[in-house]
Amino acid sequence: MDLDLPGYAWDLLPYLEHPLDLYRSHVWHANSNEQKRTPYAAIYTSLGCIYGCEFCMINNLNRADNSVHVSSRDSRLMRFWSVKWVLKQLQQWYDMGVTTIRISDKMFLLIIATICPFARVLLSEGSIFTCGPIHELTR
Repeated sequence: MDLDLPGYAWDLLPYLEHPLDLYRSHVWHANSNEQKRTPYAAIYTSLGCIYGCEFCMINNLNRADNSVHVSSRDSRLMRFWSVKWVLKQLQQWYDMGVTTIRISDKMFLLIIATICPFARVLLSEGSIFTCGPIHELTR
């Protein structure tokens, strides 16, 4: 997807003094630390889902057939941005002063093919990425 959707225009978002300073994470996302709530950014590293849960609407966006009786289980398509692309986005945020991030993917930690290369690169570069209630990127 790197070619189809090559990136975000973070520089076009409104801000007061620094990019992304108007955006705050939820209190729980920053472990109730008000200092870590801003600047904040969220990202998707993939679109779609490999599962076909009848109750879920994620795959409705990936429909290859718009017939009335097509459901989520008929459109199990998942597309990914490359690890290189995701790391470039994280580096761009880090350069902008953002350390509190959210990876919004519902499947990020479930897809081994995605998380393992991502973790290997972060660890080899000496980055610390904590995952859980707070996603924080430090060097």
